[in-house]
Parts: sequence; structure tokens; C-alpha cells
Amino acid sequence: MRSHRSLLVRRTRGFTLIELLVVVAIIALLLSILLPSLEGARAQARQVVCLSNLHAQGHAAYLYAEDNAGWVGRGIMGFNSGYEINIYATTVLKYLGYNKDPRALWRGVVPGAVPSPRHQARLRRALRNYGEQLQCPDFPDDAHVPDSLEGRTTGNEVLDTSMLDYVASAFPIPTTLAMIDFDVPGGGRPDDGAFNPEYRVPDYIDDGKLDDVSKAVNPARIIYVTEAHANLRWDEFRYHHIFLTSQLPFGSLPRIAADQRHPGGITALFFDAHAQVMPLQSVDVGWPNSLGLRLRWFTIVPEGYE
Repeated sequence: MRSHRSLLVRRTRGFTLIELLVVVAIIALLLSILLPSLEGARAQARQVVCLSNLHAQGHAAYLYAEDNAGWVGRGIMGFNSGYEINIYATTVLKYLGYNKDPRALWRGVVPGAVPSPRHQARLRRALRNYGEQLQCPDFPDDAHVPDSLEGRTTGNEVLDTSMLDYVASAFPIPTTLAMIDFDVPGGGRPDDGAFNPEYRVPDYIDDGKLDDVSKAVNPARIIYVTEAHANLRWDEFRYHHIFLTSQLPFGSLPRIAADQRHPGGITALFFDAHAQVMPLQSVDVGWPNSLGLRLRWFTIVPEGYE
């Protein structure tokens, strides 16, 4: 009987301190091995969401083109009812679920004038409710808001986060000498300070037809939409397009993301509506490489700039 009780005692005693420490050490080791893999899986999942967003935008752009004689939204396009109504976000919003006329968002804007905060707030509200596919899950919002504007409101809306995390290409295809002349003197060197003051803003306020893009270049090789730079102005939407070399990731006035946002780079939507991840150094090989190399994913440059 005594032997039986001794066996029960031995079987029910707890772990010793050394055994507990060994178990804790093993768990910690397993966590250290697994956590990076789990974070990597989460990053891959967010990348898939971003690619899905761009696929949706590509589909929306094609639907817009079907309804508008083949035109797609690029850059800022002015019509009689206002200067800003056809910026890229406005053209695709209707086909992402917005159930009103997007042109009404810019009603009252004087042609040639900067839209008021009230007009910007209208679009922000529309994007908040219907623009989920215009927001990247890995966009660094915390880098977006100046401390001086933290919590500032327009109407009933807090202006503290991005509602449009992508930029559309407004590069002429092929690009023009006027655009190159207007760009910063170094063609977008990191230390260039501003656009060339000797030239007025060229007439980039335009859009294009999908057929025209296809005639000029293989649409599967030209980026239509890609990810916005973290420091792009978040309280206006006139800056969510690119048309100069200096606006590339390693230019002096970048509008395209310059960070390794997703595993492998940043995402991009091409004119044939396919989306893929692009290595950052491929999107912009940087100065002092030629304009032809730096703009190879966006347009064709004139002879002499290859």
C-alpha cells in the first residue's frame, strides 16, 4: 500500500524549476522562429489586398472608358463645369460603388481655380464611404500628418489620414520636350529644389484614350497607377498624379512611394489592367541614369534622351 501511495505522489508532483525554465526557453525559441514567418505571411496578405485594389481600379478605369468613348482618367482634366472634376479618383469612384454623380463633388469650382477645402472634404467623405479600394493597407499614415494639423477638422470630418494612397500617371506618351524643359534642371536629381522657373506649367491637363496608348507602346509595359509617396499632401487630391521625372521615387519632389512598402517593392497597375509588384530600384533607377531609363515604365522619351 505504501508503495502504491509513493507511486501516486511521484506521478502527481509538479515540474521542477529547471523543467519549467526549459519549457519556457523552448517556447521562446519557437516564438522567435515563428513570429517573423507570421509577420511575413501577414505582409504577403496585405500585398495581395493591395494588388486586388489595383485590379479593381483597372476594372473601374476600363468601365469608365466604355462609358466615355475610350477615354481614361489621367492627371487633372478640366471641363466646362469645373477644373478638377475628372481627377483620377473621381473617374473610378463611380465604378467602385459610389452611387451618386461624382461630378457633383466638384460643383461650384471655378475653372482654373484651386478647389476649396469644402470641395476636398466632399471627395474625402465619398472616399471614406466608397473608396476602400483606393487605400493601401500598408500606407504609412502616421508619416502623413503634420503635428500642427493633428485632429484638425473640416466640417465634421477629422483630416488625419490618407483617403487616396495611389497616384495615376499623367505622362504624355510619348513625353514632350516641353515637359522635359519644365522639369527641374537636373532631370530630377535628389538635390534639385524646384521646377524650372523659366517655363510656365506645360499643358499636362489632359487625359488619353486607351487605344492611343496601345498604338504608342505596349500597354502591358507602361504603368498607369502606382503607390503614393508617404509625404504626398493628404488634404488635397490634385497631387495624386505624376508627369515629371522629379516626381519619381528618387527625384527631388517624389510623388511615388520611395519605401519598400511590400515584400519585393511597390505595386503597380499597367495600362492593360494587370497588376504586379515592382522592385523599387526598377521603378526608378535614379539619377544620373538617362531619362530613357528612368521613365521606361511610364512613357517614351524624345530622341537624344535615351
